[in-house]
Amino acid sequence: MSTYRKSPPTRLPPIDTTATAMDRAAIYARYSTDNQRAASIVDQQRRCREFADRNNLTVGQLWADEAEKGWNPEREQLQAMLAAAKNKKFDVLLVDDLSRLHRDLGGQDKTLKRLRILGIRVVAIADGWDSTSRGAKQTAAFKGLLNEMQLEVIAEHTKRGQDGRIHAGLSAGGTVYGYRSVQELVHGDVVGARRMIEPEEARIVGEIYEQYADGLSPQAIADRLNARGVPSPRGDTWSRNAIYGDRRDLSGILSNPIYEGWLLRNRSQFVRDPDTGGRVKVRNPPESWLWVEAPELRTVPEDLVARVKQRMADVESKGKAIREGRANANARTGADGKYILTGLFHCSECGGPISSVARDTFGCSARHNRGPYACGNDVKFKREVAESAVLEAVATRVFSPAAVREFVELVAQEHSAQSGTGRDQLAALEKKLKEVNNGISKGVEFIFAGNVSPAVSAKLKELESTKKVIQAELDHLAVQQSIGPAVDLAELQAAANAALGQVIEEIPSWNPAEARQVLSGLIKNGVVTPSSDKRTLTMTMTGDIAGLLTIGANKQRKGCTAPKSKRPDEISIGPKLGSVVARARFELATFGL
Repeated sequence: MSTYRKSPPTRLPPIDTTATAMDRAAIYARYSTDNQRAASIVDQQRRCREFADRNNLTVGQLWADEAEKGWNPEREQLQAMLAAAKNKKFDVLLVDDLSRLHRDLGGQDKTLKRLRILGIRVVAIADGWDSTSRGAKQTAAFKGLLNEMQLEVIAEHTKRGQDGRIHAGLSAGGTVYGYRSVQELVHGDVVGARRMIEPEEARIVGEIYEQYADGLSPQAIADRLNARGVPSPRGDTWSRNAIYGDRRDLSGILSNPIYEGWLLRNRSQFVRDPDTGGRVKVRNPPESWLWVEAPELRTVPEDLVARVKQRMADVESKGKAIREGRANANARTGADGKYILTGLFHCSECGGPISSVARDTFGCSARHNRGPYACGNDVKFKREVAESAVLEAVATRVFSPAAVREFVELVAQEHSAQSGTGRDQLAALEKKLKEVNNGISKGVEFIFAGNVSPAVSAKLKELESTKKVIQAELDHLAVQQSIGPAVDLAELQAAANAALGQVIEEIPSWNPAEARQVLSGLIKNGVVTPSSDKRTLTMTMTGDIAGLLTIGANKQRKGCTAPKSKRPDEISIGPKLGSVVARARFELATFGL
């Protein structure tokens, strides 16, 4: 009996020293900013060249990523190297160690697999690793895991160093408005940076606290600072977020504890997104925050801080009550517009929405929220006057009896055109379908007679496919033709008039959300334009008859009765006529305030 025995495996040497000068090598190097320097690139390349000289390799191309992190797979030079590998520009890739390619195990594995498929040998000199050696996959995985763990070690060491600086009263990095950093020297050596109060900026911080405690909103404070040309922490204009921030992570001028004499660290951390490779900020739980008292950094008196915190708590409590429906009718929050015209009109100068800017007063929200840098339109008008004017214009000018009659005439013209065109199309399709059916019948008779022909079979399949297409066109046309005798144009006009009358009569009693939804279907392109002397305003809008037919004017609201005529949403107008309705907009209604 014969037995089969595999030949013993042959261990390949790291580099074939008998290779000719035709073996092409390339070098990839990288350094990050973690305790490394630009000269590291030169050192890595020198070691790789020495190895190439000892092993009869000709070094051609060089790639080097400077100040690039090993976790980033989109490094420019790394991608260039991979592109050259795909184009067979070299045979052997030399790196100082595998961590130069990646400090991420998944990224390293992916890159090594790509190079292995392309037939490219990889040698990591300091690691003594060769992709063609026995057990290369296992050792690469182990080294990749160690390199990835080193990232965590580096991060932990960095965090420990920053915590140590905080405990020593030094800066852990970054800039804070109201302070400047001064190098801290010990025996002539720089050991960190200590924050020092910047008097002028500290005075601005005090102003912000005083004004907020006195009742000004963060936006109003920002407007005042911008009007004076005071640079923000970023060097540009101030915003409400820079002042109020987010109380959950104590950001913003009013929440930052440094002005109370406290240094705070570890409020958040950055984690790696596995899909994009980018860093994502994640808020740490408050119990993990590091607090260190630094009374020398206090710039805001304790009593003023208490007033600010009390007002912030009151504002948050009021907002919560409004959201939960526990507040009175006059309470306000930024969650939703309180009035029926909110968001329906826009400023002619900046395009921003017109909304409430003060009690019972409307104006440009961009000007109100971001100041004159955003919009020059500072004209305001009374809400009740605008609401009355808009409703009056909707009833008597935008949807006047003449406008509704014009709409009905347009519908009648389209109905007539559709009917004639539809009949012609229907006749043509039916004729074509009859011809196709005759062809199918003749083909079937030919086959039943005992004749077998691939050409006839193919033709039958083609005719069956054509029949399906024609039938689908006929079905679609039938839907479009549904507007035929089902539409009573007199009823359509009566329904539009009834719906409009009901809206004008009852809209003042609806809640703002319902009223806005209805009006947004009736009027389009609302614009508010101030006069040149800014003493008057002109409001323009376009009416849309389609809105009348989609209101559903019979909604069961308290005190709301359905119109006596047929409901607009009960009238079958068909898809094509619906598009005509959507186009039935009328001349702009213009009126002043």
